[in-house]
Amino acid sequence: MKPRVNAIVFSALAADLSKTLGYNTARATRQRRFKKVFGVNALICAKVWDAVLPHLPCSASPVHLLWTLYFLRQYGLEEVNAAFAKSDEKTYRKWCWEIINAIAQLELVSKNEVTMVGATTSSRNKSIFDSHLSFCVALLLFRFLFFFR
Repeated sequence: MKPRVNAIVFSALAADLSKTLGYNTARATRQRRFKKVFGVNALICAKVWDAVLPHLPCSASPVHLLWTLYFLRQYGLEEVNAAFAKSDEKTYRKWCWEIINAIAQLELVSKNEVTMVGATTSSRNKSIFDSHLSFCVALLLFRFLFFFR
């Protein structure tokens, strides 16, 4: 199984994709720009990655999640999105849909408790954080499924 990926890794991957997300800018500016480009912050990216990893092929990479979030957030021309990702259109399309399908398979909410792929929450703060994660993922899927078809 692949090792866990934290928010710092997602910030570094984003910096590789765009110079405006690089380490030569202030941290608060970098975080704000990251959220504007991908729709969520790097910590949420790490949580989503941990949740979708069991549903992905072994060759999946954290950068593919960033591509997918960019796709769901910007919903631009495939050629433009692939250029941002520094990839060809076929590869970009393949991984975006792999990740979207993996997100769609997640069981984020059950009855009265917020769960993360079967693990129940144990504290109020974790519950609020997981609830926020569930909301972000659901919002991304909602935007994709209902507004862009």
